[in-house]
Amino acid sequence: MIQTIREKSYMRWLALSLALVLLSGCYPWQIHAQDTIAVAKQVIIVKNEQGEPIKDAVFQIINEKKEVLETCTSDINGRAEIKKVIDGIYQLNQLNTQIGYEVIEEQPIEIKTENPIREEIIINALILDKFVSNGEDAVVPEENMIEKTQQDSTESSQDHLATNENKATEEPTVMTTENSLAASAALGNFTTAITQVPGNPTQFTITTVGCAGKTGIGYVLFPTWSENKDQDDIHWYQGTLGSNGEYSMTVDSKDHGFETGKYNMHTYIYGLNGEIIGTATNAYNLSTPSHSLMVGEVANNSYTITITGVSNPEGVTGVLFPTWSETNGQDDIRWESGTYIGNDTWEATINLKDYNQSYDTFISHVYIIDKNGKLKYITATEKIINNPFDTQPPKIQVNKTSDVAQFVISTTNCNGKTGVAGVSFPVWTSRNGQDDIEWVSGTLGSNGEYSANVDIENHGFETGPYTIHAYLYGNKGETIGFTNNSYTMEKAIPTIVYDNAVLNNIFKIRIKNVGNENGVSGMVFPTWSNSNGQDDLRWEQGTYIGNNTWEATINLRDYNIIVDDFITHAYLIDKNGKLVMAQNSVKHILQNTSTVYGDFSYPLNFNYQSNPNDPTDWFGPRWGSIHEGIDTPALRYAECYAVANGVIEKAGYFMGYGRYVRIRITDRYGESVSFFYGHLQQINVSVGQTVTKGQLVGLVGGSGYDANNNYIDNAYGPHLHFGAIANADFECVDPEIWIDFHNPYSNVR
Repeated sequence: MIQTIREKSYMRWLALSLALVLLSGCYPWQIHAQDTIAVAKQVIIVKNEQGEPIKDAVFQIINEKKEVLETCTSDINGRAEIKKVIDGIYQLNQLNTQIGYEVIEEQPIEIKTENPIREEIIINALILDKFVSNGEDAVVPEENMIEKTQQDSTESSQDHLATNENKATEEPTVMTTENSLAASAALGNFTTAITQVPGNPTQFTITTVGCAGKTGIGYVLFPTWSENKDQDDIHWYQGTLGSNGEYSMTVDSKDHGFETGKYNMHTYIYGLNGEIIGTATNAYNLSTPSHSLMVGEVANNSYTITITGVSNPEGVTGVLFPTWSETNGQDDIRWESGTYIGNDTWEATINLKDYNQSYDTFISHVYIIDKNGKLKYITATEKIINNPFDTQPPKIQVNKTSDVAQFVISTTNCNGKTGVAGVSFPVWTSRNGQDDIEWVSGTLGSNGEYSANVDIENHGFETGPYTIHAYLYGNKGETIGFTNNSYTMEKAIPTIVYDNAVLNNIFKIRIKNVGNENGVSGMVFPTWSNSNGQDDLRWEQGTYIGNNTWEATINLRDYNIIVDDFITHAYLIDKNGKLVMAQNSVKHILQNTSTVYGDFSYPLNFNYQSNPNDPTDWFGPRWGSIHEGIDTPALRYAECYAVANGVIEKAGYFMGYGRYVRIRITDRYGESVSFFYGHLQQINVSVGQTVTKGQLVGLVGGSGYDANNNYIDNAYGPHLHFGAIANADFECVDPEIWIDFHNPYSNVR
């Protein structure tokens, strides 16, 4: 039973195999032959200009030894299959095509096996002068002529190639249909005329003659090229229909590499359906112009060189202007590139700052670069630039400014002068020679003059006569002009100002605009309370804080009485060590503002405290600036409380503090102060809201800027940055004036 099953299985397999062979059409003895049939590696698609396939076009694949490796013929679909040649670069030669069309010239072809199969598109153009000629009726070949031509198509194709080898490339579409012949007959004879554009040596205009009043014209093309190097510069220009009924187009030699000499122009007139209904040829000799050179005037330390008429038979791809100053030969030569500005004109800008001399004879040669890349010398020129300050020395003036501690120096006759690269103003006072000399660099203004501000701060706060010199510098730092002047700096009346807020019995006094003919080396502020004369006189030391301002700190606890009128005299110390009375003033203190903790609550749970041993946690100098608050580490989401009754001024992102809340309150002395909470994780209040002491205002976080100034939640480790602003002076002050952070339990619970 088992063997029977096996036999039946074998028979069934044999029958199935025979059936498959029969269905495939391949008998066993034919299988080898089928395997050797070549498969197309690449396809040539040959068409006419209307996109119609051309049948029986014959092509050869030729190697570098001029050996024919394979010949293929197009089928009814215009497909010629290449099957035998291995991949590589070859020459494609066409032997035959449809009657009335010309074969392509021999051209390179790359054979490359790809999937899908590569296709090479070949277009065979109609032989124009075989069917349509200027001034003659169109001729349609008769059937017997076609038959005869087909019998010797190879010879015909070679003849056509020979007679058309000088025709324009990219031949346009030609249709010898009944309609096109009728349109051609309607057009009749026409010619073209060429005229030079007046005033522009690089342009000429081609115009049809005989199209006016004719119907059936769709558009006109004028393929144009120069005689030099065949048709490497051919352009197909479309004509514009003018009011006179003729078509015209202006040709500019710049679009043909600035070549002069003979230009060939063909004219193709197309019918309404895109078929050619008329052709013509013409030529024009564009004359080589004579060049002319012009050198401009100097302005803003530069001048221009302009050359016109450089077009020539070899063309122009660029113009160079090698330029140098005469002194020291060509040590500063620069090959300046010209820019085409139209009308056969090129221009270069010579920037005098690029050269070693500000005033000299500047020599320039002119070279053109032709289309072969060769340099050709054209002409040369010189530009003599003299120092204008030799005949008209520079002048300066000195004027007051709105700042009584400053004056401004300005030149008055530099505007429009060439060669000035900068101005320096050495300035000093008459006291002790030039011990305070300062070289101030002038700034060039929009008016073309140089100016500089002088501040007595840089001269020891000396008043009186000042000597001023002015040095004008050329492009390489050489002196090109000098002048001098003087100015008397009047002594200003100093003014005294105070802090508006007196916090914790401390205020500051400042004096501005202090000056003296012997200068100022320091300030002292003798101060005392009015009661009992000068029994508590203290000589407070002044500190210079910039902007012609000196400052001293007055701590009322250093005096015998706190609530009183406090009298201050301000003395300057001159450079000879002498005290000179500058100003005096009185500060009225109406109440004792000493700190008494207990009016405000602590902004966190008492368990969160700042590190008393880490100065970076506290208010004051830190890392080159002022840390405007106190940092208290706390857990993220720890609650933050209002330290007093007040109104919410800000609630949201603010500067580098991230999420930020600020409360404005009035302390027991009537001083307005604002407390702020920075780097919060969450805000629980809004602007304008009234809050009470101990109310939740937010949660601790670490919000702030990242490296790209974008707000993030983890810019810092979790902590509260707590600060205070004295609103009378709009300055951040130490929060411990009101709240004890060293001992939180000192604050109200």
